[in-house]
Amino acid sequence: MDITAKMVKENSDGSADFNITFDQEGLELLVQWGFVAMLKEAIKNKEYNPQIQMEKTDERKTKTRNRKVQK
Repeated sequence: MDITAKMVKENSDGSADFNITFDQEGLELLVQWGFVAMLKEAIKNKEYNPQIQMEKTDERKTKTRNRKVQK
């Protein structure tokens, strides 16, 4: 497997431009790890995970119902 990253330019904002070369096995590894990282982020992020939004909406409905019952 061969994955090589070479910095081409350092930008004024602190970021950098890289040239990345890889063979087929390196490509497979990068895609696999990238996909896993995307899934982990989507699970944590309510913007990408509708179940998190539903749970929070359900909590609000429950709290509202409880308040109305107590009056």
